[in-house]
Parts: sequence; C-alpha cells; structure tokens
Amino acid sequence: MITAESTILNPPISYDEQVQLVAEIREIRRAAPLFQPFAGGLGMSVRITNAGPWGWTADGLGYRYTDRHPEGQPWPRIPRLFLDVAERYGVDSSRIDCAHIVVYGPGAKLGKHQDRTEHDRSGDVFTVPLGDPCQRIVWDPTTDTETRAVLYSGYPVLLSGPSRAAFHSVRRVLAPDPMFHPSPLDRPGRIALSLRQGAGPR
Repeated sequence: MITAESTILNPPISYDEQVQLVAEIREIRRAAPLFQPFAGGLGMSVRITNAGPWGWTADGLGYRYTDRHPEGQPWPRIPRLFLDVAERYGVDSSRIDCAHIVVYGPGAKLGKHQDRTEHDRSGDVFTVPLGDPCQRIVWDPTTDTETRAVLYSGYPVLLSGPSRAAFHSVRRVLAPDPMFHPSPLDRPGRIALSLRQGAGPR
C-alpha cells in the first residue's frame, strides 16, 4: 500500500546542507526568475522556476515541459549538489533532466495531481522540502486510499516504482517548528525542490 509516510526517506538532510541547497536555488532564481503557472486559466498559488535541459510549466498551452524560461532564456544548469544529494538516496542522477523549484508562501497549496507530464513516466521523482512544514496527502491509485503526513524540512520524498503513479497534494503550509525542525529560509513559507527523470515533451 502506498502511503504518505512510505514515500518519505530517512535520514534527513542536515541543516547545513539544506542551507547550501537554498543558496544554489537562489542562484537559479537570479538566472531564471520565479513566475506564476496557470491551471485552467487561473493563476496557481505557488511560483515556480526550473534548472536543467527541461523545465515544467503550466500556461495557456497546458501542462508541459519547455527548454527555456518564459522570458526566452534557456534554463540554468542543475547544480552538482542537487545530483549528489539524489545519488545519496539511491536515485540515478544521470537520468535527472529537470530540477523543478516550487515556492510556497504561507497560504499557498497544491491540489491533488499526478506527475504525468514527463516523456518517460517510469523515471523517479525525488523531492526535497525546504522551509516550513506542510500537510501532505497521498492517494494510492490502486485502492483510492488517502493518507496524510506532516512533511518537515530536509526529509526527502521519493515517488518511484508503484508510488510513481500516486496522486498527491500539499493541503497547506503549517506553522514553523524552529526548535526541532529549523527552516533554512530567511522568511516564512517553503520550497519544494523536485528532481525529475524522463522530463521533456511527450
């Protein structure tokens, strides 16, 4: 059975390395500024950007991957640190061709969805949460069973094998937990760094 808890990996990424990941994300944002994706003609509550050969977007043409930012420039390269972290959790970094960055303000959320825009949907989706905790919901597509878990900064999530087809959502960003789970961000909110295999146009 696929549950929210079963997709969370241990041990967590150290706080110092989380700070390094955030610094790399900051450099990507300078080269490829955050922008608002649109779903069904409505702006989503998150902002996004990407690194790598391909980047995920949602606009008037639908959900898709492109090889450049909406402003026209190619996406910046994926930092080596991102790939090293993925490899440490058993993910084949040579197949990662998109680093998708999703920034949540305190009131942002992401609705129920599958990651199915990729050219090769057999590839892994490895996500590192950074910042404030959130409530994450996962639906097992074989049983339509829903489970919930609190996702803390630095605890990666892996959708691979049977869990690759799971529906998931971020219901809400929760209050910070600075004593037990300090945030590497300098403001409220969270970032989801999603490293994806098999991206590109379908």
